Amino acid sequence: MEYPKIVTVFERDEVTRKVIPGKLKLAETALPKSWLVTEKVDGTNIRIGFGPDRLTYNGRTDEAQLYAPLLAYLMEALPLERVVAAFDPGTTGLLFGEGYGAKIQKGGGSYRATPGFRLFDVIVFGADGRPWWLNWASVEDVAKKLGVQTVPVLGTCAFDEAVSMARSWSVVACEDSGFEREAEGIVARTEPLLLTRAGHRLMWKLKRKDF
Repeated sequence: MEYPKIVTVFERDEVTRKVIPGKLKLAETALPKSWLVTEKVDGTNIRIGFGPDRLTYNGRTDEAQLYAPLLAYLMEALPLERVVAAFDPGTTGLLFGEGYGAKIQKGGGSYRATPGFRLFDVIVFGADGRPWWLNWASVEDVAKKLGVQTVPVLGTCAFDEAVSMARSWSVVACEDSGFEREAEGIVARTEPLLLTRAGHRLMWKLKRKDF
């Protein structure tokens, strides 16, 4: 299962490709009174599948090639025994996070000189095979058990304040290396989880460069 694409919150101008503030892509976005906002990290999507006796490390797709030092870091930081110990016996699921750091994306070294990983979502599969997204508190609990960090929470706030956070400074860079760099943007989600009419999670992203 690949990580679902997150929509940009506003429609884009067809000529400039910049967003049109106020013109929502999804009408449902206008309904929630508050949003849980996290930093969007400029890295590569990591998908870790786990079960009682198996562990796989992948990018967003099965064909994606992981940067070798990042893969080595993941294998050391998140071995099978550590991952399965974070869940009830017999659990199968997926960890989703961002791999980042020097040579992972252009400018990745301004986050940190070595590869890193930040967890941002977790799925566990029920007995019937259906996926269950964990709420944010549970994602944080899993991260603590794994000994890794989540993407930083910037706040829980109303929509307009969330939009303004897209132009904030990177908490990840500050925490990891003390460097100052602009954040790539934000991801906002409902807490608890709400769905769109299409049955997808009601989430959106906004990058600094979108303006």
